[in-house]
Amino acid sequence: MSPSRNTALSTVFYLITTCTMVSGCGQLQQITGVKVPNALGNGHSAGETTAPSVSTGRSGGTGHQAKSGQVTPGSDFPGWVSTQARDIRFWKDDLSTQQGRLKDSGNCESFMGQVDQYDYVGTMRTIEARIAKEPGLMSQRGLAGDVERLRAMKPFFTDYADYVAREMTAVSDDVFAMQKDGDLIPAKNTAILGSRVCDAGLKLAADHAKLHEIRDGFSKVVTEIDVAIDKTYSGPFHKAHLNQIVFSSQPLVAGTEEAAAVKTSFTAADRIYGTVYLDQKLADSSGRLTLTFVEEGSDAAVFEWDLNKGPDGTGRMVFPLEIAPDPKSAVFAAMGADLATELASLAPRKRTMEVKLSFQQRGMSSGGTVAKGQIALDTTVGLETLAQTGEVLTQRVISETRMPKAGLKDAAVEKQMLAALTAAGWKETPLRAVITGTTWQLYYHAISGAVTSRDISAAVAVRTPKGECRYFNVTMFQNAMGRGFAPAQLGMTFLAHDMDCGNVAK
Repeated sequence: MSPSRNTALSTVFYLITTCTMVSGCGQLQQITGVKVPNALGNGHSAGETTAPSVSTGRSGGTGHQAKSGQVTPGSDFPGWVSTQARDIRFWKDDLSTQQGRLKDSGNCESFMGQVDQYDYVGTMRTIEARIAKEPGLMSQRGLAGDVERLRAMKPFFTDYADYVAREMTAVSDDVFAMQKDGDLIPAKNTAILGSRVCDAGLKLAADHAKLHEIRDGFSKVVTEIDVAIDKTYSGPFHKAHLNQIVFSSQPLVAGTEEAAAVKTSFTAADRIYGTVYLDQKLADSSGRLTLTFVEEGSDAAVFEWDLNKGPDGTGRMVFPLEIAPDPKSAVFAAMGADLATELASLAPRKRTMEVKLSFQQRGMSSGGTVAKGQIALDTTVGLETLAQTGEVLTQRVISETRMPKAGLKDAAVEKQMLAALTAAGWKETPLRAVITGTTWQLYYHAISGAVTSRDISAAVAVRTPKGECRYFNVTMFQNAMGRGFAPAQLGMTFLAHDMDCGNVAK
């Protein structure tokens, strides 16, 4: 889903509210310096990066306006009015140069901060109420002129409120499009931020009908989305543990969980399962997940898998994790094999670890954390059991591993690939090559445009000097030669996968 209107403000709103499930908000904040709204509409920022707020630096005087629009005239009413007339005039002059700049979240936050500081509507309410109560005040020297200057600013602030309304109308259109496409969390967060901007606009022109209408529309959308979101959760337990990793000694079944089944402390001899509960489905079914156990800032255990190759999450919102499962009933043996083995290698002591699940969409350079949990693990007890679990699951993975399916078949090139391993100095014996890519990637000369080479992904199976078998994911390339290509050569080598030698030909 993309924003329905090509406005920079709408685009940034969309990026902010979708970054959590794509690549994490931190990177966006570091690039833009933009405060990211949370579900309550409060801004927060990465590190010390904040959007600059405009300040005139001319706020002195008796009884100056307090924060959050709370007007405090103090005992010297004429002096206070004079200060307000001066400060609001300078702010008005600043705003007159900013029309058209309300195009990103940073400027929105700056604008809302200024409105809270100067609050034209609140200031005028206080002044008019005091004058109505004490009409004689207007006879004091200078007061009448200051009041008239403030009153004369009303058309300007009404015009600026018109501008705010136009921008928020565009954002409202985008919220509708997101909601229609099922992007409920981004739509809700955008509506909340848009409502805050409308509130700021109403501090410029309290009776602005369009801003009231747009703000009420945002509020209605938030209510509708809350109802719709509740229907996407598997049950009350899911809703109570959004973006959390919950641990247990038995697998939890979505929609039938009981709080009593949840555990936070384990020994290495225990069966350990986890369940991830997300507030929205992961956007890209071909993305990659990473589960990391972190102790005192260092990774203690890590497992990565492709979303479409692991256990299917319920609506891609509830995911089972098998950390140290019963080998007889394990569904995703590869996860337990790696995690149990890595955790079994830890020194024997009691430890508390943070557990993070990150998601990286295909084509993105990095991912963002989508769920967290905490687990206490006593490795002074049962390390042998944990290691045995890892070994049993590892052997199961080896026995189940097969060569990847072929994307292309070319016996001549496959033969060249095996020869390329020997030419590259591999000590292993090449057994079989499979071209996993479906098309060759061509490379061209920068000036002439002639094809210089081509490459493709592949898998090559080998037998080690110890007689064990495994396959590697690799890239193979061929240099252009005459009207064809030279024999294949080894390009990049990626992960190795241990396998039973009897499965190489399968």
